[in-house]
Amino acid sequence: TAGEQAFGRAAADDAFHGLIDSLDQASRDRVVSCRPIQSPESFRELSAMQAERNITTAGPLGVTPQGALRGAMAAKQTATAAAATVPGAQGTFTKLGKTPLIADDPGAPSVNGLGLADQAGRVDSYAYDAVHGRLFSAPGTGGVWMSTNVGKSWRSIGDSLPYQSVGAVTWSPAGTAADGTLLVVSGEASAGGSVYTGLGAFYSTDSGKSWQQSEGIPDGLMGFEIEVDPSSPKTVYAATSQGLYRSADAGRTYANVKLPTGACAGKTGYNNICQNGNWVTDVQIKAPGGVGPDNKGGQVLAAVGYRAGTRPYPGTTTPQSPQNGLYRSDTGAPGTFTFLKDIYAASDASPVGFAVQKRVGRTELGSATGPKQNHNFVYAIVEDAVLFNGGVPTIDAVDPTVTSGPVPSNTSFNGIYVSSNFGSSWTRMADRFELQLPITESALIGTSQTAGMYAPGIQSWYNQWIEPDPTTATAAGVPTRLVFGLEEVWESRLDNTAQDGTTQALEPASFKVIGPYFAGDTCAFSANPLPVCATQQTASGDTTTHPDQQSGIWVPGKDGGVTLVVGNDGGTYSQTVAAGAPLTKKWGRGNQAGYNANTLLPYDASAAKDGTVAFGLQDNGSGVIQPGGKVVETFGGDGFFAAIDPDDSKTYYNETTLADMRVTTDGGKTYTTIAPPVTAPLFSNPFVMDPTDADHLLSGGPEIVERTGGPAGGWVQVFDITEKGQAARQMTSVELQGAAAYVGFCSTCDIANKNPAAGEIFASGFATNVGGDKPAEKGSPAGWHIAKAKGLPDRYITSIAADPTNPKTVYVTLSGYANRQWWPVGAFNDKNPNVGEGHVFKSTDAGETFTNITGTLPDAPARSIEVNRGQLVVGTDVGVFLSNNTSGQRWAALNGLPNVPVVSIKNFPGTTDRLVLATFGRGIYDYRLSSRVGTTTGAAPVAAPVTTLRPAGRTLPTTGLPVALAAVAMLSLLGGLAVRRRIS
Repeated sequence: TAGEQAFGRAAADDAFHGLIDSLDQASRDRVVSCRPIQSPESFRELSAMQAERNITTAGPLGVTPQGALRGAMAAKQTATAAAATVPGAQGTFTKLGKTPLIADDPGAPSVNGLGLADQAGRVDSYAYDAVHGRLFSAPGTGGVWMSTNVGKSWRSIGDSLPYQSVGAVTWSPAGTAADGTLLVVSGEASAGGSVYTGLGAFYSTDSGKSWQQSEGIPDGLMGFEIEVDPSSPKTVYAATSQGLYRSADAGRTYANVKLPTGACAGKTGYNNICQNGNWVTDVQIKAPGGVGPDNKGGQVLAAVGYRAGTRPYPGTTTPQSPQNGLYRSDTGAPGTFTFLKDIYAASDASPVGFAVQKRVGRTELGSATGPKQNHNFVYAIVEDAVLFNGGVPTIDAVDPTVTSGPVPSNTSFNGIYVSSNFGSSWTRMADRFELQLPITESALIGTSQTAGMYAPGIQSWYNQWIEPDPTTATAAGVPTRLVFGLEEVWESRLDNTAQDGTTQALEPASFKVIGPYFAGDTCAFSANPLPVCATQQTASGDTTTHPDQQSGIWVPGKDGGVTLVVGNDGGTYSQTVAAGAPLTKKWGRGNQAGYNANTLLPYDASAAKDGTVAFGLQDNGSGVIQPGGKVVETFGGDGFFAAIDPDDSKTYYNETTLADMRVTTDGGKTYTTIAPPVTAPLFSNPFVMDPTDADHLLSGGPEIVERTGGPAGGWVQVFDITEKGQAARQMTSVELQGAAAYVGFCSTCDIANKNPAAGEIFASGFATNVGGDKPAEKGSPAGWHIAKAKGLPDRYITSIAADPTNPKTVYVTLSGYANRQWWPVGAFNDKNPNVGEGHVFKSTDAGETFTNITGTLPDAPARSIEVNRGQLVVGTDVGVFLSNNTSGQRWAALNGLPNVPVVSIKNFPGTTDRLVLATFGRGIYDYRLSSRVGTTTGAAPVAAPVTTLRPAGRTLPTTGLPVALAAVAMLSLLGGLAVRRRIS
């Protein structure tokens, strides 16, 4: 049997491990020069990333009152109406950047040669409308886009969505013949720190011209998948982080099917012990037809796959997800699903059965759908919860203030599995050892898997997908080509071979890489010229896909050929092959036309007087937008904060992970490392340039450091926020205005997997050199102290702005805790006694006392603040707002942006009426304030925010880029709602 043959492979395990050991030793023995820019993130970096990325999101959440989310929508509508009474609030936005992100510009040698060319922002989901030949995509926090040429070019059709965070998209023929129905479930599905959760589900019957709210799916979820039943086009399933939902009316209404996940069956919400117990990470519906038995279709298979599995909550014995695994129903109706309890392997050594249940983490599925295929075949890619947890602890528990700890594994990948009976039994096709063999041609074999502790599948908790080619099959209907995504794109190694587990059991390795991590003249970790990396060879000039694969789809052609479209952290890539022809490593420049710079995910943007804008991007490095609109990546890796000399646009500072700062003085041709001498930096570690002196910078960790000599200068420690007897602290935000310096910090910054009984409770604080025992002085310890910050709630300080006219006046913005909108303030086991309320605070005594000036600003997490000519500009998770003065009496929403988080706002140097803004998901914008003549900054009556809910099913606005009904997409989970927590 296939199972017996699979057992035969176990005898070869020693040989496999021997190969890996010998490769490890060869990697250790080889002397190469290190190029960090060519290195994947280390295990420590990955830990920090998912503990800190998106540090500014969660807001105060206790128990969300009924209607709070819709009330916040109405509050923004009111703020839009106030624009006529707020000076400057009737200005215009201009999108900056006219090209894709170019990664092979000859003027940027540090990235030119990595094998990347045209890039865009992360793409999380695809869906294909075979009736009209339309391909849909959902970029990360970038709405919905459509292509009519199989992904060669794109246009946005989701600008009028109430929020741009979309987890998954699908299409149904139900509806008019011209359009059908387009359906989305909102909330990003990456499950990492960069997640923006959503506002339920939406549908469109006019191809995105307008959108309607669905009923039944709660706000504040991650949307992992949405699928239409091929046998019943009005039946739709949405897999979310709070359960599986079913619609019988083409997405108008949904009901929770209440998967039988033990004691957590059907339970939703984030303030109870089941908050992680119903993560449905994928769903598949069996297509009717095909060549196999039982071909009526309609059966449903769902995967519950919380990434940390049964890890207990700290201080308890209660597992976070009591029953990860697979669930099935013949009809999909609520109450009909059963847990497939007998499918799991008896031990890790056995290839017969699904993954050992305790190891089941995030799981995604792909099923056979081709007309000549047996539709009972279904495939699974599984993350290993035990490896993710490091055996006992989880990397999810890494605190930004903790730098030590064992490295448990070089991967969190468990295996690839196949079922020939739609889930009743399974065979393992590949495990983590196979994917680390040289024969796979992975770029992550060798030094990466050993010294770097970064092997294939290390990020399988964050990105994975699997899909069989619907155009290839044996005479018996078994698919003969299987493709999946991890960090790289993988394909079944032998052509025209049944992907049923039988042949795979006898092979040393069953899959190979066709979209390697690096290409061109680059190989991982090494500056040596090819062929130093022996397992993966490419020629100079070759291109590849961007790393970190998020989604993939097969699009059959009319001539029998097929196009494979893949989405990753760098956008969309594709290749088309004739019927039966093999796939290759040829991906071209990437398919970013239309996306261009419109789906980028910047963390920060900084402008020079000549119009050059420096930026840092999520997983797309750092670079500049040139005055003519060309967007160039000049340094790779993860890009975060950026600063440019306003008078010399060739001099700018970039930052990659863990405070690894670089400076260029020749426009990106060369870089010098100037990492600040701090311990325990954040994964994305803030630094700031003094607007009055471009050679003056401030950064920190626990240690606060200043730099006064610009590119040629050095760092000087001026303070340490550590206090004896207190928990370890970490800087979270910094501000400079001449000699005046301010720092926000926190301890127990991330509450996920923390034990409050052991004193692990979030706390924040404030430090400055203003108002101390000595006058503030640049680059000096003079005056530095920890301010009392009375009146400031214990929540994450996301940004600080000092008043340029009075150094003792300072403004701060707050969100919730570091990271994780899906583990927010008020989540289970959170014991913070000082959550408070409000998001914008003002101090006139250098941080000794603070006053809440949030006023009529919608109750959403705030991320960035700037002072502009006696007014405040605040970026929030629902847009950008301008106050009528510096006391927050009245706020106006600035109209003209899609409904997207605004993460950075800075004054445009040399002017008083321009701002540069970074939006997380829709790129970088220039805002020109309208004339302030004839308007007043005085108080004026403003109607109270309306709390009446807009009825579900009403059409949402479609004109322009609306703000009037701009939603607060993820606020229920983020806590940025009209939410208050009682303090007893």
